[in-house]
Amino acid sequence: MKFHAIAIAFVGLAALGPSTTIVAADDKKPNFIVMQPDDLHFLEYWNPPAHFDNDSNAITVPASSLIPNLQSLKDDGVQMMQAHAASPMCGTSRYSTITGRYASRSSYGRSLDSRRNSEKRTVTIPRTKLEDVSGVEDGNDCSAGNAAAVFQQNGYRTGVVGKWHLSESDRNANTFIYTDLQDEVRQCGFDYAEALYPENLSSGWTSQYENVNHNMEHVASRAIQFMDESINDFEEPFFLYVNPTVPHGSGDVEEALTSGDCRDTVEGPLDNPPEIWYSSINGYTDDCGGYRQSVLDRYECNVNNCDKEYGTIWIDDAIGWILNALTDMDQLDNTFFLFQMDHGEEGKGSLFEQGSRIVQFVHYPAMYNSNTIFGGMVSTINVVPTMLEIADIDESSNGWYKMDGKSWAHAILGDSETQAEWKERCLFFENGLERAVKCGCTKLISMPMDGGNDGTRAVANANGLVVNDEGEDHLYDVCNESGDWIFSPGTNPEADGVELLQNNGALVDELNEMIECHLTKTSPYLTPNYDHECTGSQEEEEEEEEEETCVDAEFVVVSNRRRGDVHVTVAGSPGDSFATTMPPPAAQVVPIRLHE
Repeated sequence: MKFHAIAIAFVGLAALGPSTTIVAADDKKPNFIVMQPDDLHFLEYWNPPAHFDNDSNAITVPASSLIPNLQSLKDDGVQMMQAHAASPMCGTSRYSTITGRYASRSSYGRSLDSRRNSEKRTVTIPRTKLEDVSGVEDGNDCSAGNAAAVFQQNGYRTGVVGKWHLSESDRNANTFIYTDLQDEVRQCGFDYAEALYPENLSSGWTSQYENVNHNMEHVASRAIQFMDESINDFEEPFFLYVNPTVPHGSGDVEEALTSGDCRDTVEGPLDNPPEIWYSSINGYTDDCGGYRQSVLDRYECNVNNCDKEYGTIWIDDAIGWILNALTDMDQLDNTFFLFQMDHGEEGKGSLFEQGSRIVQFVHYPAMYNSNTIFGGMVSTINVVPTMLEIADIDESSNGWYKMDGKSWAHAILGDSETQAEWKERCLFFENGLERAVKCGCTKLISMPMDGGNDGTRAVANANGLVVNDEGEDHLYDVCNESGDWIFSPGTNPEADGVELLQNNGALVDELNEMIECHLTKTSPYLTPNYDHECTGSQEEEEEEEEEETCVDAEFVVVSNRRRGDVHVTVAGSPGDSFATTMPPPAAQVVPIRLHE
């Protein structure tokens, strides 16, 4: 029998850390880079979650020595040990990353679901776009509700390169025009939109090109061009969103490296190879063939397909070029560089840990020390509010909008109590009509019975996991006996979603109540609600006092969460009591008895 704690109430952003303004080195405004490759593997030495099958799913290549720049981001900064994608698909994850909101908030998707009389948002890539939609309350995702739009209104130059995947317009061979895509993206707060891939390389838009494939040299060169122009020409701090298409399987990485030409780009054929001013590439020929061969030479492939391995090395080189550029411009220490996966690859499209857990490294020497480990529960919805806090952009700033995420900027610097609070906090996950809530070690996944061939239930069946054939609820304890997270090569804690249901009915009811609260907040029919936390067993919207009772052998504590009044009654006769008022705690943590 184990005891795990669920944090059942947060009392606002101020409770999560000090209110001190964060100032960059030399009082310069910090720059921001978010890099999010497409379908990257979770390498074993990055502490992935336990695998479905440790023998076949553990990824140990390429060796860390072959990706020194990625390792530098980790070792010289912060490694998030419990980072998650709020939704485990490419486009839905990108939406939550760029907005700080759950993918179910998409105004485009809310419009579609309300028209088909759906009470629950269907969270899929086609229904999750960064579009302005008239007639939908809070419907300006493109022009207002995203990080670029806010940064742009607060003295920042904004740019995006690589995969987009967030526009609604048709990408078939007959209608796709590259410059139209650029115009669409610029309307969403980006001053600079180059080397743009509208979506996957397997889509119809590629028929407009004679040759187009993965091209990291082009993507990186445009990223560096944007940074150079921002710092040296415009003399403005920048926000840059870098989305490599590599190593997504819709394009052939090995083919691109073997026979591709870096002058073949989404912008059209270039006369000269992309200019990477700060690279130390050897054998850089007109078609980049010498350099690309060096990527292949660095890793000996012994299986049929090594696209993931080659792609990881290619990405690592691009990170090195960008870091060299920042160093040359004297901006490395003043740049917040966040690197993350878009979702878990092993369980892509599912709400299991193998689908939602992601790598997340943060390199920002002006604020965070090397070799920092943070064990708090964080999500893609936390990225935007964190960056805005570091940039000193708040509710009083131009363009501010409400988000689901909270900033972890100060939590990383906090004491053990603050970090413990973040470890026990609750996060929600969405995929199709499936939902999950994870509070510290305890996790409930709701899988519709008619899940079909996609989603979490399908992934469970494909990997031999035990699912509930009589209902939607699946309960898991994702920690070990000591209350620590289970990483690979540990045993998969989500192998059986039925066993813990038997003796934990009250806990299941509480977690389901939280999911229902989340569904209400994100309903396509209701006014979007960002003020109410769905992290407690009592979720009434009225302003009357809410009381909770925590009983142990010594005393009873009754707390009013809304006002911060704490009344303590000492065990004994009714007369042996007193009342006092204290500042509101960061969270009310109530031990949950998990029966096994």
